[in-house]
Amino acid sequence: MLFFLSRRRMNLYGLILGLGILFGGAGIWMRGGAAWVATRSLQVLATAPADGAQDVPLYTEIRVRADAPIKKARFEVAPLTGKGLPGKVIVEGEAAVFIPHEHFLPGTGYQVRCWLQSRGGGEREECFWFATRRVTGKWIAVRLGKIHTVTVYEGRMPVRLMLASGGRPGRETPRGTFAIQDRGQSFWSSRFQEGALWWMRFHREFLFHSVPRDEAWLVKEEEHAKLGLPASHGCIRLSDQDARWLYENVPDGALVVIYP
Repeated sequence: MLFFLSRRRMNLYGLILGLGILFGGAGIWMRGGAAWVATRSLQVLATAPADGAQDVPLYTEIRVRADAPIKKARFEVAPLTGKGLPGKVIVEGEAAVFIPHEHFLPGTGYQVRCWLQSRGGGEREECFWFATRRVTGKWIAVRLGKIHTVTVYEGRMPVRLMLASGGRPGRETPRGTFAIQDRGQSFWSSRFQEGALWWMRFHREFLFHSVPRDEAWLVKEEEHAKLGLPASHGCIRLSDQDARWLYENVPDGALVVIYP
């Protein structure tokens, strides 16, 4: 015979046990001939971004922190009008994390729905929303996934998609949000004994530039064949045509978003 009662934030399950056998739960006690198991409802302590946050970066992980260790989690993340974003969910103790496989669009509201289950059996559905930063003019999104790409946007609209090569293992391209700082038509690196055309700096020594040249200033064809794959010393390589287009069409100060 099974009883279910609700008392404040506790779910009480009473199971009549003729022999008085106890089993695991969040809290167990005997009363009469029954063993009572108390499972506390899971509570959300914080979200990142916070509910109603504004000017959120165009790429960020989404975190939900609860008051108990989490066993399972599921997320739905979507613009207020539009389809959901693909991503990966991981659990880190009392936190569930959604890692997007795509960047967010600028000046857009997003709704997050998260379903959590604790190790003690408590469950929770949490909903919140946030809005991303606004961007005017052209900006650059760099995806360093299975295929490396550079996409130039005008506001929310994609303008040009290009194959690229980011840093190889051990020489990874930095992830994050940056801005175009300065530029030049060519450079030569005595350290790596190679040069390139149409460079644009976005962070310290990290550049967008063409496929590298050798000492005779000839394209390294074996490096050109690697476009789409991790191959550089940390810079973002492009074909000559794409590097020149980027150089001529994206101004200094333009936003750069780099994500895995």
